[in-house]
Amino acid sequence: MITQHKDIRVACSREDAKEVMKKIRDRISKLDEWKVDEEWTAATVEDDFYKEGCFLIVCQVNGNKPTAGVVIAYFDDEGKDSGAISIPNIVPAIETFLSVEQYNEIFDAFWSEVAKGCFSGQRVVHVGGAIKPCDLMGSRTWEAFEQFAALANRSGLHPFDEDRWRHFVVLASMGKSPLHEEDVESILREKGWPELKIAELTRRYGYEMELLRYCRKHRI
Repeated sequence: MITQHKDIRVACSREDAKEVMKKIRDRISKLDEWKVDEEWTAATVEDDFYKEGCFLIVCQVNGNKPTAGVVIAYFDDEGKDSGAISIPNIVPAIETFLSVEQYNEIFDAFWSEVAKGCFSGQRVVHVGGAIKPCDLMGSRTWEAFEQFAALANRSGLHPFDEDRWRHFVVLASMGKSPLHEEDVESILREKGWPELKIAELTRRYGYEMELLRYCRKHRI
C-alpha cells in the first residue's frame, strides 16, 4: 500500500462554498482545540487568488499555541459556474516539515471534529490515504512495474532490466494517475529493494518523467 496526503473534493457553487465556510466558523466557535487564523486568512485573500468568504486557514491549537494551519478553499472550475471545495494544504506551525502520517493525522482530526458536519446535501469525495499501487498506476503500468521489480538484478541492472524499466516509465508518463517519485520509492521499499538502488531509481524516475513530459509537450 502507498500512503498519500489526504484531501477532499466537494463540487459546489461559490455561494454554497460560502455557506460551508460560515458553518465551519460557527462550529469552530464552539471548540477549544481549533480556531480560525483571521490574520493569516485575510493576508492570503489579499493576494487575489482566493475569493473573499471562500477561503479559511484553521489552526489546530495545543494549549495556546497553534500546531498546524489547515487550508480549506474553494476553487472555480475555469469556464464554468461552479467549482469545488478542497483542503489543498496543511502547514506546520511548529515543525518545519510534516510527514505524510502527521499530515493525515491532522486532516483526520479536522475532518472528524470540525468539517464533517458542515456539508449538507453535497457529495464529499475523499482522496489520498492508503492506496493500492495497482489502483494508482493502472493495470498496464502496474504489470510493467511488477515485471521489472520481480526480474531485475538488484545489484546492477542488466540490459533487459533497463528495457523493462524504460517500458514502465514510458507507460507511467502516458497515464493520468499521479504517480510521483515518493510513490515509486515506497513501492520499491515494500518489495525489499536495497536503499541505494531505491534512491538511484527514484532519481532516475523523476528525471526521465520530466524528460518525457517535455518531449511530449514540445512534440519532439
